[in-house]
Amino acid sequence: MQNTPNTPRLFAEILVIIALTELSVMLLLPWIAPGIGPAAEALLDALILVIMGGPLILWRCNAVYKKAYGSGVSPSADRTTRLS
Repeated sequence: MQNTPNTPRLFAEILVIIALTELSVMLLLPWIAPGIGPAAEALLDALILVIMGGPLILWRCNAVYKKAYGSGVSPSADRTTRLS
């Protein structure tokens, strides 16, 4: 029997990662790029958010996937093995 992923918990973890990353970006942005325009500031904010938050979100999704389905076995490969 396989474990099922805990989707609500993963969703909450992703929201916390985004919130904390955005908080750190907003605190660091005036120090990194003082005096830039609003459009450049919004673009830089989004870019830094993706660069900082993306790997953390990927890490959490991989951890949940590996816990639910095991490492090295994809659900499609497991399904085709059982059907054969």
